[in-house]
Amino acid sequence: MNRASRTSGVGGLHEVVEPGVTGFPHLPDDLAGMAASGGRRLTGPDLHRSVAAAGRRVVVNRLCADRVVPMYEQFYRALGPVPNTV
Repeated sequence: MNRASRTSGVGGLHEVVEPGVTGFPHLPDDLAGMAASGGRRLTGPDLHRSVAAAGRRVVVNRLCADRVVPMYEQFYRALGPVPNTV
């Protein structure tokens, strides 16, 4: 199921959530902004569907384990063998 996100703009979320495209990021204390974007989603089903679908595409294409785990494995292999410290 696709769901549009409304997030706080902390941590790495700003790298994933593009305002109005893949979600609705807000600063943690922006309650009015969060309420407004929630209202836009509730009164605009087409907006909700398009944002939810775009967000899902980002997750599937950039953040799924099948994609991320091999990148970590490649990174750690590039570091070389772990020295024996025992």
